[in-house]
Amino acid sequence: MAERVRFARRNLGVFLLVGAFLLLGAWAVASVQELQHDNRMLSQQVERLGGVPLKSPKPEPGPSGSPGSPGTPGTPGTPGAPGASGRPGVSGAPGASGAPGKAGPSGAAGAAGQPGKDGSQGPQGPPGVQGPKGDPGPSGPAGPACPDGYHVVTTTVVTQDGPQPAAVCAKD
Repeated sequence: MAERVRFARRNLGVFLLVGAFLLLGAWAVASVQELQHDNRMLSQQVERLGGVPLKSPKPEPGPSGSPGSPGTPGTPGTPGAPGASGRPGVSGAPGASGAPGKAGPSGAAGAAGQPGKDGSQGPQGPPGVQGPKGDPGPSGPAGPACPDGYHVVTTTVVTQDGPQPAAVCAKD
């Protein structure tokens, strides 16, 4: 008796958990059935008001239609497998052995085959070494004259190719 009580105490949590899952499952089934009923009711209300429900329960099947006209006959089937072989016949008497024949001469060499296909292209090699920097190009044409109240000042401007001389307009 004491062992049964100990067993029940040890497994009480498991029993409670299984019971909770059973209750939860029953509740879920009832909720789904209630939602299906609500969906049917709402679809009927929308149809009564002249609308077309976007989602409606599956309709009941209608009456069967009249039978259609007979179809065209199908193509003939494939022939069946051959029948089983018959029983072997009675063996005849063995014949006399013949004399062995002479070996014939070797045949002529065959024609040469066609050349094989070219192989696939190999992988691309590494990039080459960068060449030396070229000479600077010729100077461009002179810029426009400065507006009144300004004068030309020659200065050095830093560009991506390094410092370059430039003419800018400065206020008098």
